[in-house]
Amino acid sequence: MVANTDLYERMAETSKAMVLSHVDAFNAQDTSILSRDLVPDTHRRIAPATFEQEFHPTGWSNRQYEESLAPMLGKLHGMKIEINDVIVDTKKMRSTVHSSHIWTVPIEGEVTDWPMEFVWILELSETGDKVLNILEFVDTHYAVTFYQKSRSKHA
Repeated sequence: MVANTDLYERMAETSKAMVLSHVDAFNAQDTSILSRDLVPDTHRRIAPATFEQEFHPTGWSNRQYEESLAPMLGKLHGMKIEINDVIVDTKKMRSTVHSSHIWTVPIEGEVTDWPMEFVWILELSETGDKVLNILEFVDTHYAVTFYQKSRSKHA
């Protein structure tokens, strides 16, 4: 039972660290931090499918995800992430994380806080210390609006 409790805690910590790596990457202006808790061949999908189809319909490798976020990190003035909930399944080696994000960003000439919510479904290694696969559900309304506005000439 102790080993299972240790595995549960390790999986929960790895899951939270993976989500919070976005803040650390922003603070360091280094997108490689986004992959610190992942295996080298982690596969990432973004849902719903309609959102992913617009940006990367085949899913993302670690490198592709890092490259896609690099230009955005430089535009952000701040980032906060709150972990709302973590659910861990040690039998299936999966976890689910619900997080709320606030990105402080200039849009249309004005710096504003941009709130978004995410749900991350993670498949973890047998030791629980690395993420193998990611299914990321984005707050589509805010995410699509944010990406459209952040790409405008006023961002």
